[in-house]
Amino acid sequence: MPNFDTVAAVTQPEQNIISLEGEIDLHESPNLRENLRPLIEQKTPRIFVDMAEVTYIDSSGLAVLIDAMQRIANYGGKFGLISIRPAVRTVLEIARLDQVFRLYPDRASAARAT
Repeated sequence: MPNFDTVAAVTQPEQNIISLEGEIDLHESPNLRENLRPLIEQKTPRIFVDMAEVTYIDSSGLAVLIDAMQRIANYGGKFGLISIRPAVRTVLEIARLDQVFRLYPDRASAARAT
């Protein structure tokens, strides 16, 4: 069993929200992909990723999020990111992905979104 003290942990406290913590990097991206897969396969209408506890994300993590967003859009679903920390937001802005992803300041805002 992996040690989640310094790496990302993925939990699903709510049916359509995946909560992440730690660093989403080359080693953790497959874990994220595997946690998103069942929701995408079930064609869940709205899937959100809560990133409040994510301290770092690299290009492999971004690639998983982009892939998920595209797959969800293909079946008409909605995908969004919740509670992005400033350091992670900077990475999104540099990659101009803040223009691509739906970003929500908190879970309540995401829940109200259509």
